[in-house]
Amino acid sequence: AAERQQALAVLGEMVLLPGAGLDALDDVSMEDWLAKRTVPHALYNYMAMHSNASLAEPIDRVAASEQIKILQQIATRGGGGYYRGGFGRVLDDIADAIRANGGEIRTNARVGQIVIRDGRVTGVETAEGTFRAPIVISTAGIQPTVLKLAGASQFPAPYVEYVKGLEPGWGFATVRYFLDRPAMPHKMYMVWSDDSWWNLERAKRVSEGHEPDEVIMFITVPCNFDPSMAPPGKQCLIAGTICSPDPKAAEIDMLYRKLDEQLARCFPAAWAAVERREVDGPAEVSAHTRDSVLPGQGGECVGIGQIVGQCGTRKPSPRTPIAGLFLAGCDAGSGTMGTHQATDSGMTVARMVRAELAAAH
Repeated sequence: AAERQQALAVLGEMVLLPGAGLDALDDVSMEDWLAKRTVPHALYNYMAMHSNASLAEPIDRVAASEQIKILQQIATRGGGGYYRGGFGRVLDDIADAIRANGGEIRTNARVGQIVIRDGRVTGVETAEGTFRAPIVISTAGIQPTVLKLAGASQFPAPYVEYVKGLEPGWGFATVRYFLDRPAMPHKMYMVWSDDSWWNLERAKRVSEGHEPDEVIMFITVPCNFDPSMAPPGKQCLIAGTICSPDPKAAEIDMLYRKLDEQLARCFPAAWAAVERREVDGPAEVSAHTRDSVLPGQGGECVGIGQIVGQCGTRKPSPRTPIAGLFLAGCDAGSGTMGTHQATDSGMTVARMVRAELAAAH
């Protein structure tokens, strides 16, 4: 009972913290913020797990402002959800909206270079040809955009050094388990212990070859949100754990194996129903969405790290030093959870671009 009151006091303070109070925590880690309060051991373990699972960061590096904002959203709006029809349907809806508003979508036209002339963006070069535009919005990540697509030589040297110094967020080693029958009745599962969450020290030990007894395990069962997400009588589990963002990290295969072991131990009925499995981690993320342009970077779960010095008032600006070149997504323009952050950034940058276009005319 005493610990419950202590926990409620800490959680209540988080939920009621105003915006100005949050901004003051951009340079304070969650660990340091908790250290000044009476925090029951079980609550600290939960907060450490939450920093890993919701922000892909260690509790001793994650910005307190960012983690508390997410906890406020969970407290006031609920936590956990899934898009009807899946993430692919969301992309289809966006594509339909673009076409309905006069836009055109080109597939199989990977951008090779953002073209810049006299300090201003003029378009993009692709295998399908060069497309001219007065404004280019890149969602490829700030480091791939600046260091590869546009080219470091186009930017002021201090800005290039700033971009190079941004820390990547951690990755997520994910396994999709395809089950021949329903075995998991709930929509989401969080599995953790006192020792399974990572801080910087624990992450370093794993990168040096240590195999932990357990890892945190986050599981989503999409068809329990939307029955159309699996054939009748089947289930798919999306399970993952924290890992390095390095596409070449040696420990990733070990973490996939740990997920298998924990699924078998914690949910034996689900493990017995597995027909097949697919893995998806930093290497796949980098291959599909984020070029690896610096050592140990490319397979981030979210984007640049949501850590002290890189969040809130410290977040990179969507506006780059190149006139007409903007950044959107999880590296600029917003904060909090991954898809929420990316969507809010898109809307924020859209308003900035509209204003710039209006001023030009």
